[in-house]
Amino acid sequence: MTDAWIALCDEEARDALRGALGAHDPSARLSFAGDAQELRQWAQEANGELGVMVGPLAGSISSVNVAAAIAHDESASCVALATHEPTSDLAKRAKQAGIDQLVDLGTWEEGGCEVEEPLLPSDEVPTMLFPSREPGDISALLSVPRVDDRTNALELKGVAKTCDQPAPESHAEERARPHRVGDGADHGGDGQSRRELTMKKAPVVALFSGRGGVGKTSIVATMGHAASSWGLRVALCDLDLPFGNLYSCFGLSGPASMLDASGAMLADERKLIEAGVHISEGLELWGSTTRPEMSELVAPHVEDLLDVLARSHDLVLVDTSSTFDDAVAQVAQACDRMLLVADGRPGSNVAQARLGSLAVRLGVARTRIACVANRCSARGKGDASVNRSDVGLETARVFRVTDGGNEVASCLARGNPAELFELGSRFADSTSHALAQLLAELGALPEHAEAKRALERKETRTRWTFGRKREGN
Repeated sequence: MTDAWIALCDEEARDALRGALGAHDPSARLSFAGDAQELRQWAQEANGELGVMVGPLAGSISSVNVAAAIAHDESASCVALATHEPTSDLAKRAKQAGIDQLVDLGTWEEGGCEVEEPLLPSDEVPTMLFPSREPGDISALLSVPRVDDRTNALELKGVAKTCDQPAPESHAEERARPHRVGDGADHGGDGQSRRELTMKKAPVVALFSGRGGVGKTSIVATMGHAASSWGLRVALCDLDLPFGNLYSCFGLSGPASMLDASGAMLADERKLIEAGVHISEGLELWGSTTRPEMSELVAPHVEDLLDVLARSHDLVLVDTSSTFDDAVAQVAQACDRMLLVADGRPGSNVAQARLGSLAVRLGVARTRIACVANRCSARGKGDASVNRSDVGLETARVFRVTDGGNEVASCLARGNPAELFELGSRFADSTSHALAQLLAELGALPEHAEAKRALERKETRTRWTFGRKREGN
């Protein structure tokens, strides 16, 4: 365990976190990150030398998901989730996500913070979250103020200088470099990308459905355009391998096949990256296949494909088949967020619930599953709903995407998703709002004005007056 900690929580919960930590280790040092992205970046820069604690968070960001993202990075010496009166269901979710400990903030004032039993076997984690210990294991951080100073003076930008590794390039600096699909400037002589050597993998967000026609492809295309306009390098991956048509949403004549002339899957990483089709600045496409009969040759390599794309981009968006085949199963296992899409039509919600249950049986953590209610009414009537009693969806978050009407199909048929944003489409606005919330949870929301506006955008609903005038007019 470490005595240097970085935390993220609401302003009003900071004293509780300070007290919980100080009650069990008076020598501990604590600082607070401003947001999830900063928390994740600082943990990575410290190279495992810091403990991370995530407390209560207001708004649309889930503290469980933030803690799960840090645990997935394996960049912290310990990941703790602090909450009031943690439930057994929360403990199960935290265990599945790899979170080390739960802390009950409601008990620390009464003689010390009650520490829950370890979520992992006792030989893997300490039996107490904050054991008393002698300070000094991280000598470079000894000058950091103690928690009872009630300050936020830990300058973690300096922590990177004390580690053995150099600090990674910022997202802004990296995006400033020119980039094209297959650009050799991003690769070293050993075939590894510069990004692989300096940064963690990009988040992989994948959309699933138990039936076709619910709008997955439209949402992926719109999210891809929005993310690239925020300055992110986005890899679109169409893994409806036999019949995927994501390419048509961008006016391309055909898919970006990942097969060579003989029909074999491209095994060389450089050639695989070069197989992507450039759509616009910061946006590239891989898949599906030009020969549907050969799709089985691609399926075994899906996990490797996603790994390559995650190391060469800032975000990977995946469209999948409505048939849960081997390729789709690999995506479910590898993605950071599994979005289950339904549109409220007969059978759609049932298919969504069954898909969530299947994902849980396959070992997908519930914290990685979310639902998308597509084609919702702008008036808030008749929205697609989710039966949360079904296994896998009890605590799933629901993102609401407003029906865009015929203009969505028309713009995408012309290969121009940008036009949806130019027209002020509610579909485009609600889709970018959902994406911004996802990236904020994953600590990957870029420092871009439009991205922040999308995150803060409030849902608007049409009000009908039927031409009535106020009395007296």
